[in-house]
Amino acid sequence: MRISVIMPTYNRAKIIGRSIQSVTAQTYPDVELIVVDDGSTDNTSDVVAEYARNTTRSIVYHWKENGGCASARNKGLQIATGELVAPLDSDDTWAPEALTNLIASIGDADFVYSPAIEVYQDGRKKINYPVAFNNQNLLP
Repeated sequence: MRISVIMPTYNRAKIIGRSIQSVTAQTYPDVELIVVDDGSTDNTSDVVAEYARNTTRSIVYHWKENGGCASARNKGLQIATGELVAPLDSDDTWAPEALTNLIASIGDADFVYSPAIEVYQDGRKKINYPVAFNNQNLLP
């Protein structure tokens, strides 16, 4: 089952590499990365092209006029060929097993989600656990 990772970006040439690497390092085998550039004026396209040349993973790059993050995500949905979609911002990263673990837990659900770890500049980390609306009992 193919997963389409949709990554909107805007002027992130200096940092998008970490995000791309976290997708290409996934243990899940069938992943396409769709980078939707929302009108960058820096060399984001060159950075994405370099990563695409140096991986066997599918990386699709699409540049569009600036219209905001939501319009970039929507364009990514139009381009996606996977049966499943996973959003990842161009300043975020995944652990190598992220998609494998999400797929293992999906069952017959329509979607799955996981905790996020925020890492601050001073090195502090905070785990944000997903919580169902009005159900605090889901916290560990």
